[in-house]
Amino acid sequence: MDLVEFETLHQWLTRVHDDDHGLPFWHGYLAAVVCGPKMLMPSQWMPALLRPRGDDYVFESEDEMRQTNGLIMAAYDDVARQLMGDIFRPYLSSREDGLVQWCRGFVEGLGAWFSGLDEKDRERVTRLIGPILFYSDRETSAPELEKEFGKEDADKLFRDTPKYLKRAVPALRKYFMPGGREAADRADAESREE
Repeated sequence: MDLVEFETLHQWLTRVHDDDHGLPFWHGYLAAVVCGPKMLMPSQWMPALLRPRGDDYVFESEDEMRQTNGLIMAAYDDVARQLMGDIFRPYLSSREDGLVQWCRGFVEGLGAWFSGLDEKDRERVTRLIGPILFYSDRETSAPELEKEFGKEDADKLFRDTPKYLKRAVPALRKYFMPGGREAADRADAESREE
């Protein structure tokens, strides 16, 4: 996706959704959708983008509809390409709350597939994305983390979350690829033997 397309999509999302659902939120959402155990059809995840506040968005023209759907699919493809090529770069924006919004979007995107996982997969996924879950609700989780680990370690976890995203999100995608679960089983067995 080039910068012009990116900016056009950003303007559309800002116009249609409230401030809490800007491009970082939707980038996180798409990353979670791409990471799922199986490919989801656009009809399973795109309504969230097109239905602000539960209402269907009414496009001003057929051209706007085609352009917007094309941009959304280009963003999806861009995220998928990054995750398949180990070059994942979460879009966090320059806004102070960009990371929080990205994490909230990711958690929202998990809703497309997380409940269908078996208990073992749910446990592994939760362990893998723990910092994302904490950061998505930082106001609530920060005091809990400070109580459990101390303020300094809790602050370090929050500071390191952007770096963590670059590793954890591709790792989640790989977990659901052929052989990923087996590799996780072997790693778990090896860690128990140590």
